[in-house]
Amino acid sequence: MQLIPSNVLEIPEITLIHKISGDIADELNKEISDAHDDIFIVNATEDGIARREKILNLLPLDTDTLEDRRFRVLINWYDTYPYTVNDLKKRLDKMMGVGQYKLTISNVEQTVKCLVELTSKKMENDARTLLEAIIPMNMDLVVGLRFNTWAMFSNKTWGEMANTTWLEAREEVI
Repeated sequence: MQLIPSNVLEIPEITLIHKISGDIADELNKEISDAHDDIFIVNATEDGIARREKILNLLPLDTDTLEDRRFRVLINWYDTYPYTVNDLKKRLDKMMGVGQYKLTISNVEQTVKCLVELTSKKMENDARTLLEAIIPMNMDLVVGLRFNTWAMFSNKTWGEMANTTWLEAREEVI
């Protein structure tokens, strides 16, 4: 059912008004949809994440994707006490993925060591920030990358490794 008679739609001014009002309605619908998505962090748009980053005093990296930024906001937004070893492991698993780090805690030596797998290299600074916020001040914290070792190349011949530098062998994902 057409609300506007066809002969009225032939008037150029009316046609233009009809087109403009349609564009405005489309834009309004998009803004409403974005506002709905911004309610939850996992669906948030660029603007929604930027607003939360401002609240949390987080600075996104130039290389961060929207997913990286969402994840960083998610970790900081739902920060709760008390911290336990299980809680810490769950947070690291969510951040980097299960098996993407090696966590060693020594209560006797008062040390915490977290080695991030090369496949999660981008998350090293985020892991450091998380651990610095959670680990008690009396414990030494070491965060680094879990580099490739010589043993990982024991099945290779010198000929196969001829075009590879030691730096590449050490730091590239195999």
